[in-house]
Amino acid sequence: MLLQNYFLPGDLEEQIEDYNHQRYHEHLDNVTPADAYFGRAPAIIKRRERIKRKTE
Repeated sequence: MLLQNYFLPGDLEEQIEDYNHQRYHEHLDNVTPADAYFGRAPAIIKRRERIKRKTE
């Protein structure tokens, strides 16, 4: 996340929401932090592997 000043609480909340729900993280196997936290990562990764096998 860029080091920025947020003058309104809503601005910071919006950036955190984007970071947690929109941005994929390489160290989390390219899922969002929210996907990892809520346990959706294994299903997402498995689905990606199935799609990859079909397209090879």
